[in-house]
Amino acid sequence: MLKKFAFIALAAILAFSASALAAEPEAELEPLTITSEAAILMDASTGIVLYGKNIDKMEYPASITKVMTALLTLESAGSNLDRRIFFTEEALENLPWDSSSIGMNIGDSLSVDEALHGLLLNSANEVANALAVNLGLTYDAFIDRMNAKAQELGAKNTHFVNPHGLHDDKHYTSVYDMALFMREAAKNQTFRELISTRHYNIPPTETQSEIRPLNNSNKLIQPGQQFYNEFVIGGKTGYTDEARHTLASIATKDGITLIAVVMRGEKNVPYAESTALFEYGFKEFHEATLLVGSDLKETANVIQDRENPSLQVTIGLRSTDVIEGLYPVGVTRETVTLEADIPDEIYAPIRKGDPLGSLRVVYGDVTVGTVKLFASESVAQPEKVIPAWISDATPLAPELPASTAPAIAQVNSFFSLGFAGNLIKGALDAFGPKSVNMSLIVGIIGSLAFLTLIIVFVKTRRRPDEKELLREINKKRRR
Repeated sequence: MLKKFAFIALAAILAFSASALAAEPEAELEPLTITSEAAILMDASTGIVLYGKNIDKMEYPASITKVMTALLTLESAGSNLDRRIFFTEEALENLPWDSSSIGMNIGDSLSVDEALHGLLLNSANEVANALAVNLGLTYDAFIDRMNAKAQELGAKNTHFVNPHGLHDDKHYTSVYDMALFMREAAKNQTFRELISTRHYNIPPTETQSEIRPLNNSNKLIQPGQQFYNEFVIGGKTGYTDEARHTLASIATKDGITLIAVVMRGEKNVPYAESTALFEYGFKEFHEATLLVGSDLKETANVIQDRENPSLQVTIGLRSTDVIEGLYPVGVTRETVTLEADIPDEIYAPIRKGDPLGSLRVVYGDVTVGTVKLFASESVAQPEKVIPAWISDATPLAPELPASTAPAIAQVNSFFSLGFAGNLIKGALDAFGPKSVNMSLIVGIIGSLAFLTLIIVFVKTRRRPDEKELLREINKKRRR
C-alpha cells in the first residue's frame, strides 16, 4: 500500500476535471463557437484536454470507427505489411450497395498495406470487414478486441459492434474516447503516413485487371480545397444519416501536436471547426518548468529494527530530474499537483542513493511527468547489544567481598560431595544476576557453609569412638 499525498496545488483547481477546465478557455483568447454537437481538442503529447464540448456524450461515430480498425490491424501485422488479406463472402455480405467501397470481389486479395490505404483514404467498408475476418480469427473476435482495446485506452463511453461504422444503435463512442484512439494510433508512424497520403493506386487484383486510383476524402489535407490546412497531418472522415458528419484529425506546428474530434456536425462544418480548434490550441502553449528535483522537500521514515518498528529515523529524499517543456498555458508550477508514491514500510539498511519511490506531476486527471526519488543519506541497522550477564567476557555474577572467601571455599567443598552437591550447584547456576538478589545468594552460601561445618564436626567426633571399639574387638579375638 502506498502513501499518496499532494501539495503545490491551488485550492481553486483541486476539484476540477480536465473537461471542466477545457470548457473555460483563457479570457484573452477569442471564444470558440462550436455548432457541432460534440467537440474536443487534446494535446497529443500529454493527453490534456484544451477545449471540450459534450466530450463524454455518446454519439454515433460513422466511419471514424475505422481509426480503431486500423490501429488493431497495425498491431496485428506489425512490420509484415505484405501479408495478404482475402475477400470472402463473409467480408462482402450484409453491406449496402451504396456504402463506401473500392469494389473488391469475392476471390480478390490485397496486402495489408494496400488494404489500409483503401480503408483510410476511401473509407472502404468491405476492406474493414476483410481485415476483421482475416486478422481477428473470427469477425466477432475482432469486434471483441476493438472493445477490449477501447477499455485499455481508458474509454468509458464506447461500444463497437462492427469494424466500419455503418449505423447500429448499439455502436457508439464519444469525442473524448475517439481522441484517445486517435492519440494511440498516431504513435504509429505507418498510421501517420497512411492518413497523410493524398492519392494512392490500388493495383490489379485476382478478378480485376485495372488499377483503382484513390483520393483521400479528408479536405483538410488536399491543397486547393476550401478547407486545406497546411498544419494538418491527416485524419478520418465519417458520415451516416444518423451520425451526421464526423471528423477526427491530427495537426502539428512548432513541435506541438494536437488532436481534434468533431461529431454530429452538418456538411463541411467539422472541417471549419477543426481548423478553429487547431488555431486556438496552437495559441494555448508556453514554455514551463513544472518541477526541479533539487527543490523537493520529501522525506521518508526508515525502520531500523524489524523487531521494534517504533525504532525509526526520518531521512530526506532527493531527485536530480527536471520536468520542463511546452505545456498548455493553464499548466504551470502553481497549478500542478505533486503526488508522492513512497512505500509504507522501508527497512534499514539503506544506502545513500537507493531508490525509495517516485513523484508524479499531475494536472487535472492527467500525469504530465514522473521522477524517481532517492535516499539522501544512509541508514544502518543498530548493533545488537548482548546483555552483560550472558557475555563470554563477563562473569555470571559480580565479584563478592574478600570476607566471603572462607565461606565460598566451604561451599565449593560441599559441592564436591557427590550427586546432591551437584544438584544444588546446578540449581544455583541456572539463576543469573537478573533474577537472583545478591544478598539472597550470599545468605544461601552462608547457610550451606554452616551446614558443612556441622557435618565435618560430627564426623570428627565419631572417629575416636570407632577406633576404641575396634581395639576392644581385636583384644577379644586374641584371647
